[in-house]
Amino acid sequence: MTSKLYKERNLVVQLLAVLGEEKGWKVEVVDESIDWKILYINTDFGQLSWHIPSNELQTEWPIVEQAWDGHTTAEKFNRIENIIKFMAIKNYKS
Repeated sequence: MTSKLYKERNLVVQLLAVLGEEKGWKVEVVDESIDWKILYINTDFGQLSWHIPSNELQTEWPIVEQAWDGHTTAEKFNRIENIIKFMAIKNYKS
């Protein structure tokens, strides 16, 4: 993945975090190193997480020691798909 694509991904993930906070989802960050943070979004469907370079974080979220619930990448993708399906059905019925 090119640097430009990673930047776009990191911005979209943070957009999801900001919008999720408006839904009451808890967003946290783990300081993995000086250069890397792990952004956790605790949704109604389970936790989502991404590694993001420290210098690309656009805002501040609470720093915690450990937040990972043990999910795999496949589980994360499944949770995202479930969120999309739920939100699409909810919006369609509105």
